[in-house]
Amino acid sequence: MTMFLYLFLACQEKGDPSPDDTASNSEPSSESNTETGTEPSTEPSSETEPAADPSSETSQEPATEPSAEPTQEPTSEPTQEPIEIMGTYLDNSSADHRITENSWLIDYGGSDQYYYLFSQYSNQERYVIAENDANNPPPEPGAWSRFDWHFDGPDLWVCQTISNAASESEALNTGKPDFGNTNSCQPYGWMRLD
Repeated sequence: MTMFLYLFLACQEKGDPSPDDTASNSEPSSESNTETGTEPSTEPSSETEPAADPSSETSQEPATEPSAEPTQEPTSEPTQEPIEIMGTYLDNSSADHRITENSWLIDYGGSDQYYYLFSQYSNQERYVIAENDANNPPPEPGAWSRFDWHFDGPDLWVCQTISNAASESEALNTGKPDFGNTNSCQPYGWMRLD
């Protein structure tokens, strides 16, 4: 009986109906609003707080996943134009050249292939600096190359100015060959790409 008294008093303090009232009214009654004489309203009341719906709440915390929407923020690095000589060619010695936006493959047939990964290039100055692939034939693995190009009318000519530079900096600082001087591109000479 003492336990019942504690429960009864606790419920009274909270303003809940007594256990006797809840036992006789186990289902909600439509008469619950008859005491005040008002009909239930479909308008939200300013006195009651709306139920919290987690899917509609706005979080003040930053999102943990990136948004699929593009940002309007400027990028810190300017976008470089694609290399102007991108494409597939056959040179005057019948080797295939496949130039992409970031690499150059020269295929002489069989296992005689040379692959170069661009570190930088300039369409304006018409050069490429590339790291030689580790699988290139000796003495190229681990070295750096510089390629220069020139247009003579519609014809594209390329020179592998250096193929065994010890560093990117050395390849970049190798002098540009003179297209008018056929001996300026050594040891391979100028190659016409069609």
